Amino acid sequence: EAQTRTPLLGPTGPACNLTFDFALSGTSDHIGDLSIRVIDSMLGPGPKLWEFGGRTGAEEDAWKHAHILIGVRKHRFQLALEARAVKIQPSATIKVRNVHFVGCHAKYFPSAPTGLSCNFEDGLCGWYQDNSDDFDWSVLSGMDHTIGVGRSLSVDTWSESLRGAFGRLLSFPQPPGPTDYCLSFFYKLYGPNAGALNVKLTDLYGAEILLWTRSGAHGNAWHEAQCPVPHQLATFQLVFEAVRSGFDGRVAVDDVTFLNRPCTI
Repeated sequence: EAQTRTPLLGPTGPACNLTFDFALSGTSDHIGDLSIRVIDSMLGPGPKLWEFGGRTGAEEDAWKHAHILIGVRKHRFQLALEARAVKIQPSATIKVRNVHFVGCHAKYFPSAPTGLSCNFEDGLCGWYQDNSDDFDWSVLSGMDHTIGVGRSLSVDTWSESLRGAFGRLLSFPQPPGPTDYCLSFFYKLYGPNAGALNVKLTDLYGAEILLWTRSGAHGNAWHEAQCPVPHQLATFQLVFEAVRSGFDGRVAVDDVTFLNRPCTI
């Protein structure tokens, strides 16, 4: 096994990405494993952000490309590149090249994907994972609210040890406007211990307001919600927060629409 680390980095903004080329080459079908892990300066080692196992090809130039979301990191951190060979082989190599950090300045927000309306078919749009919470939301195929085979955003609550834990999805900062807004979306809360789904508003100083909440089982069906968002005099963010209450349930969100007008119902 071998590990190398970056110097201390960060803090970073929500658009921070890491790209690089890698190759695990040799005659064996499984050369080994290559992974990227975050080591937070305050919290210590975190889970792996990315992992590849096996072989990219028999030839030494059998390169593949990796694109990894680093996202918001409030503390300084290092990235650890970890390589593990299955066994020592004269012809086997694990290599990395062309490492780049893209869009990582803490105050950088992309201009294009700031719209909050999203069906999660092609990423998270103007939303990003809160890396200071307990777990992440996941894009799940086959649970789309319209056609049943597309994608939605989901949190599994199948872990008794994480009771009371929460996962948050934050919007990119939104500018103030002259009118009230409406956040419309579809949601699922099902299972004996479905937990809760909250929508919150947070300001630049971290103060939060609860705008909307549902808890308990609502059946394995999609429900439409409209969440009024009062007009703001300063930049703000919206938050989807899933809270686990047990070990048997799921929370899901799909077809989010953010309207520059008050809700109609």
